[in-house]
Amino acid sequence: MTKKVVLVLVEGEAEETVLTEYLEEVFGDQEVFIDVQNGDVLADWNQDKNVKNAIGDVIKAYLKKTKFRASDLKWVFQITDSDGVFIANDHVKVDEQKGLFYDESDIFVSDAQKKRQIEQRNEKKAKNMKVLSTTSHFNLERVKIPYNIYYFSTNLDHVLWDERNELQHQKTRKAEQFIETLECTLEEFLWTYSAISQDELTEQAYKESWTYLSEEVNSLKRVTNVTLLFELAREQQNK
Repeated sequence: MTKKVVLVLVEGEAEETVLTEYLEEVFGDQEVFIDVQNGDVLADWNQDKNVKNAIGDVIKAYLKKTKFRASDLKWVFQITDSDGVFIANDHVKVDEQKGLFYDESDIFVSDAQKKRQIEQRNEKKAKNMKVLSTTSHFNLERVKIPYNIYYFSTNLDHVLWDERNELQHQKTRKAEQFIETLECTLEEFLWTYSAISQDELTEQAYKESWTYLSEEVNSLKRVTNVTLLFELAREQQNK
């Protein structure tokens, strides 16, 4: 019997902490599994293959680890941070006093070499995000697996508790605190910062959310399109 497995690829444990319970609830009788990458595949300089092959390998590795078959996968979703990667290079600025620091319109670094590194990181990840945002499926084991990618901007921490520059070792604890003190559903909270409002939910909403992120300095704003993942899950449940 074919399983109804929803695989969600995330960058870190904080995403897993925040999303697991809500995704399990919204996907109902489908099994939700979150695979933590412990890093950003889209900006990995050690990754010399194209991004679609890289994500395909991530999915294959998960299938091998879990003994699932490609036919078991109902959908693959990926959630990433925007990290301000779509801003113009003149918004990457050198400030010896700040070091690496994100604000509402600029990324600050401590010297010219780090500025070049961030610019190169931005170019690589922005290109990869554009490719994946227009990728509708992956073909594995002769099975076409539907795929979508969603974002938190500037990152998960920024959207949930308004901190772009959270210390790495604080993220999971802050995520736990956020869930414990949240006074509404996660979906209700996220609509406050959605790139697409609820009265603009057309068939083009997913594409439009990515267009919005790529414009001007929007990839540094407090915004997300993860709301559209919840909408898609609800649509699937109603079919």
